Amino acid sequence: MAQQVNFPRDTTLHEIADVLRNKYQEFDGTAATYNKIMRAWFVAQGVNVMTPAGLTELCDRWYSITRVPWHGWVSFSKSTAVSTGTKGGDNEHMTCAASTDTVAGKDDYAGNPLFACVDCNFVVDPETLEPQITAISGITDNFQRYSPDHFVGVLQMSGYFGVVDYDDRYEEHYSSTENVPVKGIAPLDEAVRPNSNNVRPWVVHGKYFNHTVNNKMTSYAGVIPTTYNISHNTIQTLAKATGTGYSGGTSADDAFLKIMLHIKYASLTGDEIIQGCCANNYQSVAKVSETGVKRVILSEADGAHFEPGMGALIGTTSSNNDRNQAHVYTTTGTAGAVVTKVEKVSISETNYIAVYVDTDATFDTVAGLR
Repeated sequence: MAQQVNFPRDTTLHEIADVLRNKYQEFDGTAATYNKIMRAWFVAQGVNVMTPAGLTELCDRWYSITRVPWHGWVSFSKSTAVSTGTKGGDNEHMTCAASTDTVAGKDDYAGNPLFACVDCNFVVDPETLEPQITAISGITDNFQRYSPDHFVGVLQMSGYFGVVDYDDRYEEHYSSTENVPVKGIAPLDEAVRPNSNNVRPWVVHGKYFNHTVNNKMTSYAGVIPTTYNISHNTIQTLAKATGTGYSGGTSADDAFLKIMLHIKYASLTGDEIIQGCCANNYQSVAKVSETGVKRVILSEADGAHFEPGMGALIGTTSSNNDRNQAHVYTTTGTAGAVVTKVEKVSISETNYIAVYVDTDATFDTVAGLR
């Protein structure tokens, strides 16, 4: 039977580390150790029998008692067009390298209490307009990643951000407290409680782009985002239908991603770091007509652009291919389809590429159109 460790309500970070040293080890900067200690503490508090309000209060306590001083910055040039910066303070010797599909990059931030992330489910309380945490991945037993009925978020300690301006450069500062010598440093906007202006010790951001279900917004894994063709006004309509306190993406979401990029990678652009795929905008036409299929036959050149896991829209036109036009997605709908397999085929002694998708029903293709 697993052992439980009981912690008094006001247990400090150092006391937690002392109690758990023999069971695990102290925080050592790794995500594995951080997650072990976090789980041990939450389980010791009876997390799996708590209401969302109780779990949320536990998050308040956890991110308060694990808050230790950290103040770092990155300096960017104002006189040159160089997009890379120089790290300083507690940030100076920390490294973060992007991972690939098979190799994990070095990440000195992954187990640092200010930066450590865990996935969670959350809702917005319609009365207080406060986010409530309903489940935490690896901590509670009820976390849901693939359900349209559960918002998936990223839970992290809240921080303070400020900019120091010089003649030839500027510094972006990030800190675990506001008690640092940076004029104007302020808490993240999304950490400020809407009804009291107090600062919440944690923040939660949606992990996945919206996928609309039953005319409501969602954030869950395994589906193609539907935000690409949604207008500002439609987002407002969806937000109201989802519930009081919900919204589409905000400037705070955008700012947080930029802060993390700048601080952790010392880069303004992410070029050659985590830029990812910036040219997945291929449009192709079917080369062979078929009936009752779940694939499209493309030329070898066009088919070379596709691989399993990519999203695709399938429609009925060979002109005016703006993705906002309904005829571009008549087969798949606005949610699109996921490519499941790509293979070479030979039809009438001509070589093609067959791109298979995961649609529920079969469909017909017409050469020159799909």
